[in-house]
Amino acid sequence: MIIILLQVLVYLFLPYLLMRASKTVKIIDFLSPAFFCYALGIVFGNIPGLHLHEGTSHQFLNITVVLAIPMLLFSAQPEKWLKLAGKTLVSWAFFLVGLSISAVIAVSVFKHVMPEVAGKAGMAMAVYTGGTPNLAAVNHALGMDKQIFVEMNLTDLMLSGIYLVFMLSLAQKLFSQFLPAFSMEKIVDSPADSTHPSDASQPMWIQVLKNVGVSLVILLISVGLSFLFYGEMNDMFMIISITLLGLGSAFLPFVRRLPLSYESGEYLFLIFC
Repeated sequence: MIIILLQVLVYLFLPYLLMRASKTVKIIDFLSPAFFCYALGIVFGNIPGLHLHEGTSHQFLNITVVLAIPMLLFSAQPEKWLKLAGKTLVSWAFFLVGLSISAVIAVSVFKHVMPEVAGKAGMAMAVYTGGTPNLAAVNHALGMDKQIFVEMNLTDLMLSGIYLVFMLSLAQKLFSQFLPAFSMEKIVDSPADSTHPSDASQPMWIQVLKNVGVSLVILLISVGLSFLFYGEMNDMFMIISITLLGLGSAFLPFVRRLPLSYESGEYLFLIFC
């Protein structure tokens, strides 16, 4: 009982502390709190003599990820994406095609020498189309080992770091030789920060509970649809359904205006980690 209580306390407070620390500690901000949550989870899980309650871990893992995904999307502005899109959508389409072709080639080449290469290719597509939350969601939906998430996340950080150094240094001078310069005048309505700060007129826990309540409604709808189409809770279908419903709810003004939606989703996502 004491072990379960300690596990719950670690799940609840460690992500919060890492989120706060990432604002002041550069290494945590650079590697991301998610990386440290996974790394510390692996350390705790392999301490000799420490017997963690796996049932508690699985319950937290399952509920937090499905509640976090919609919250991360509540403050999205999909109609502005379309307004600002233009040639960006065309570029995005080419990117998706290129990413898909690269994944197929990678699976074909390495399928006999790399374990779970198909799942890793899917996780790579997820992280490069939707970031770390997508990486974690696909890792969970495919039932892959958490160690693979840590390896994929670290690999992404290393390669993306090299790419970003290039983009922030040599890329502009190189590409400006044959590509037109970007014009701010072409932007119809520059998107502001879409997240909403805490509402001082309400206790923070009430604001968080509002986000949890909307996510629960989305989760229940997804469960119902899963039983309707599959007769059971299908993990892959539910992840897709929850993502689409979360994105669709961003069109609803009262959902988009919910304060602390992204922060709440990030916190739950770190508990999942």
